[in-house]
Amino acid sequence: MFGLNLFKIFILLSSIQVFMIPEVLCLPRSTSQPSSPRTAASSSNPALEVRGNLEKRDSWDCKGSSSCGMVKAKACIEALEAFLYSNKNIRSWDKVWGPIRHWRSYDSYNTGKCLAMYTCGDSRDYESAARAGVATIGNLIAKGRSIYDEDLGNCKRCGSVWFWGSCRVTFNYCHNNCAGT
Repeated sequence: MFGLNLFKIFILLSSIQVFMIPEVLCLPRSTSQPSSPRTAASSSNPALEVRGNLEKRDSWDCKGSSSCGMVKAKACIEALEAFLYSNKNIRSWDKVWGPIRHWRSYDSYNTGKCLAMYTCGDSRDYESAARAGVATIGNLIAKGRSIYDEDLGNCKRCGSVWFWGSCRVTFNYCHNNCAGT
């Protein structure tokens, strides 16, 4: 009986210790991080499980250039769809291993240019997202469309959807050098 109570006290103190010691559940950024959320969820390491859950979440913002008032959503969607039809050999399930940029103008006067782009702040996230199947052409287009979805991003002109660590799909106004060359 005394041994059972002692065991319960040990478990209680151990669980309190885990939550009270700073940096015990730090999210790892080493090469040992999981290659997919599925791998993270099945890990015995709670920090990897937390990281896996964070990488699955999407978040939106409607930020952009001060000239976003000139951007038309239609031009952004056309630029986004150029991810797929800009190359006849690309299919919607193809994985994307690096950044993409396309732009479209709203009218023949070249006003209201919208730049749609897929970027990751950490270059390792390109490979990680592609290997996990998150960065496919079709999924990136769906992510971009979610920026305007009333139940998700609810943006009117410019905006971003953040996902998979440091990756995002962004719509923004561009004036010069829209192709990024």
